[in-house]
Amino acid sequence: MVAICNKGVAKQPLICYSFIMQAYQKRKHTKRTEYYKKWYYALKDAGICIACRTAKAKGGHILCAKCHEAKRQYHAQKRKELKKLAIEHYGGRCSCCSENNTQFLTIDHINGGGNAHRRKIGKASVVLHRWLVENNYPRGFQILCFNCNIGRSFNKGICPHKRNACSI
Repeated sequence: MVAICNKGVAKQPLICYSFIMQAYQKRKHTKRTEYYKKWYYALKDAGICIACRTAKAKGGHILCAKCHEAKRQYHAQKRKELKKLAIEHYGGRCSCCSENNTQFLTIDHINGGGNAHRRKIGKASVVLHRWLVENNYPRGFQILCFNCNIGRSFNKGICPHKRNACSI
């Protein structure tokens, strides 16, 4: 394709601008990655914290104690936020006994199959909470407190609260 300028003179063939930018970004990213790898290993080998670059990282770690604690607190807060989002979406309280303390609440697979599902996506609870958020809170889950959840697993899917209510 030949472009014509406003004076009617033919210009050089046009090359797709986005293709040029993609190639440039890829080359730039590759150079940046190589630079950061060198920088990372130089700091690591020197025993300097890669986050603050001032304190000594001890015991072969890449972070100093202060940066490690800040990172740990950040991720703990993110885990709490993910759990809170999932619990609020599914009702915010145990669907059996109405417990609403989030420290006692857990996600339950309504039709069972939780073990197989956790093996598929990852065993940690934060992985399940993240999976629920990323998959737009699918059906088939409910909120139960730990007592009701364990009670269901020991009593063939029936919570002891409901079993006791039926036997009265």
